[in-house]
Amino acid sequence: MSAGPEVGVSDQPGTGAGMGAGSLSVEADSRRWLALTVLAAATLMVVLDTSIVSLALPRAQGELGLSEATRGWVVTAYTAAFGGLLLLGGRMGDLIGASASS
Repeated sequence: MSAGPEVGVSDQPGTGAGMGAGSLSVEADSRRWLALTVLAAATLMVVLDTSIVSLALPRAQGELGLSEATRGWVVTAYTAAFGGLLLLGGRMGDLIGASASS
């Protein structure tokens, strides 16, 4: 049995196992904050968008003469289109992010 420290373990913060010789650069840290800001804004937009659709759909239903069943289909179609665009945006982010980091 060894009395010394384990391999890869260090007393200095930011240099432990799995970390590089230095801590994150200022640029990498600012990119994390930017990503967090974008994600928070996207979440806010989803909540606002859902609220707007929920408030506007009953009036649109009355003006367009839609039945309750048709109203359900409108919600389903909207959700499917929104989900598809989210998947497309995620894939584009993967492709652009991968090429930017290469």
